[in-house]
Amino acid sequence: MSGKLDAIIAKILGLEGGFVHDPDDPGGATKYGITQRTLAKFWGREVSVEDVESIPEDLAKTIYVSIYFRKPRIDELPESIWPVMLDMSIHHGAGRAVKILQTILTARGICLGPIDGIIGPGTIGAAKKAINVLGAKEIVGDIIDKRVQYFQRICETNPSLCKFLKGWTRRAESYRI
Repeated sequence: MSGKLDAIIAKILGLEGGFVHDPDDPGGATKYGITQRTLAKFWGREVSVEDVESIPEDLAKTIYVSIYFRKPRIDELPESIWPVMLDMSIHHGAGRAVKILQTILTARGICLGPIDGIIGPGTIGAAKKAINVLGAKEIVGDIIDKRVQYFQRICETNPSLCKFLKGWTRRAESYRI
């Protein structure tokens, strides 16, 4: 891994923290943001809550890079948006993270094609153009604003999740540049 990616992952590990099994969290048992479902997918077999609880930090890093960074092609986007995109990919899923980016690029008038949650040449080109034309600070700010709106919609749909809103918002804002 590069030094930049190592620093991004270190921050995310700090934000995610250790093992949590909150009955109100639809993700279920989670450690370092790795859910039981994600670990099962990574290992290719069913896993227990205890398996999640015993995830070592090195395995979390491997999952971050393989499932949430390289597989969705976040590594092909401009480096200046890697931190917020990787954090969103882990926190919301890669498809949702990419749709948030694509929605912003479309709203900014950067032509890229459908909002499909898939990073392809159009999304890569549009992201590079947006960074060159508008700057990373502007695009990251838009991403954070759209992310906070997403959290608010979650709470409107499921009020039991509102107890997480302040922490989610603080997490998103920590990426503002």
